[in-house]
Amino acid sequence: MSKRDEVYNSEKCDNITTYVSNEEKARDVNVASEYYDLVTDFYEVGWGKCFHYAPQKKGEKYQDAILRYELALAKALNLKPGMKVLDAGCGVGGPMINIAKATGCDITGITICDYQIGKAKKNVEKAGVADLCSFVHGDFMKTEFEDNTFDAIFALETTCHAPDKTKCFKEMYRVLKPGMLFGGYEWCVKPEFDRNNPDHHRVIEAIEHSTQTQKTATFEEVNKAIKDAGFELLESRNVCTPGHTWCSPLYKGFRRKKLIRKITDFLLSIAEKFKKVPEGSCKVAAYLETGAAAFIEAEKLDIFTPNYFFLARKPEKQD
Repeated sequence: MSKRDEVYNSEKCDNITTYVSNEEKARDVNVASEYYDLVTDFYEVGWGKCFHYAPQKKGEKYQDAILRYELALAKALNLKPGMKVLDAGCGVGGPMINIAKATGCDITGITICDYQIGKAKKNVEKAGVADLCSFVHGDFMKTEFEDNTFDAIFALETTCHAPDKTKCFKEMYRVLKPGMLFGGYEWCVKPEFDRNNPDHHRVIEAIEHSTQTQKTATFEEVNKAIKDAGFELLESRNVCTPGHTWCSPLYKGFRRKKLIRKITDFLLSIAEKFKKVPEGSCKVAAYLETGAAAFIEAEKLDIFTPNYFFLARKPEKQD
């Protein structure tokens, strides 16, 4: 398991923060590993242990929305004690902890970022679910699991990193037992998105660059990839409905106040100068702040959702 000083360097900062279009060519899947080497610590400070969005009702606390979102997925998958479940893109284990506590199922998390595994193991130990949670360092596009291994699979806003969604979903199909369920949430452009609108195009490209995700799919493209992988698509819909917001953590709260951000940036620059944090930390922080602005604009333009829910079943009999 990697340590921060081993994975964080200025060359990697330059590689990740330098703009490269994914319009014509998908990003290499290993870019996600470098990206999370750099941003995991920032995410933990800003987001906690659950690296995803959630539809938030007016007056609802952010952490309550996160938990409701995760447990809705667990309910859709009908997770129960003793089931063997794959978390495809587990991060530092936040959602896994909440789902394991609620359902009692045994969850294996896979992440391409070795640095996250050390953090995830500590997190599940502290949460008291280490007996239910385990981790594998690997690529969910091509795992080393045997065929028909899992009773359920979930991907919580992670397959936006897949260079080829159909190929990714075929791998999920391979390792899932016949008759069982695969579900998750996907990042999508909404029907209101106009690829010929310069502002729309600029905002979505800024999101993709700041998160090192692939070209953002439409609802129809996600549905097609699931079906082409061999699954029966049972449900699919945007669960961020009118009256909800997925973006409020980026513009609400004490840490998002302009003065506090300025103070934080100043303290980070001092810490970097005196080598208390890795070189390039300020550059990565600025890069992520640009992404936050793009997410906020995307919600205002109503062209993007990170909350496209899908539920699919592997047929009992395969052709």
